[in-house]
Amino acid sequence: MSVIDFKEARKRLERRSALKLQSTVNTSIEETGQICLDVAEASQEQMTALASVYEVLFKARTNPFTTKSNTAREAADIVALLAVSGFLTTRLPDGDYANVWMITQTGIKWMEKVVEKLRPDLLL
Repeated sequence: MSVIDFKEARKRLERRSALKLQSTVNTSIEETGQICLDVAEASQEQMTALASVYEVLFKARTNPFTTKSNTAREAADIVALLAVSGFLTTRLPDGDYANVWMITQTGIKWMEKVVEKLRPDLLL
């Protein structure tokens, strides 16, 4: 069994990273960090995406799923989007981490906004 020198491995990784060119954005981005809720102007494709996002958040809210579950695997891109956006987390209130995706307060508020936009008659 060989011994790994982490300092040397880090130096090699830094040299390799320095050689690679960083990619550039080749598409225009209107606004990052928010998921569109403008239902009136949304296309069918956007509405399908919105429904998929809502479905994953609903699952996390009603029955949090593990990081290796079928839900997490099948919706990996959506889970990543929601985690980066702060709608899902694996972090517990005490600062520790679990292997379960849970909805955040931000995610709950977003779900409420979706319901408000799509079904205002459901609100009390």
